[in-house]
Amino acid sequence: MRATEITPEHVRVLGVIPPRTVQAVAALFERRPAPAGSADSTSPRS
Repeated sequence: MRATEITPEHVRVLGVIPPRTVQAVAALFERRPAPAGSADSTSPRS
């Protein structure tokens, strides 16, 4: 998801989640391997 795709609902939900939790989930997301055969497996993450 890109910043331009964030809806007011996303902002509301993220607002009730502690920032440390959001950071921890983001870190896990960045470290996960791309699924085999996906477009992400050959392109850098942004």
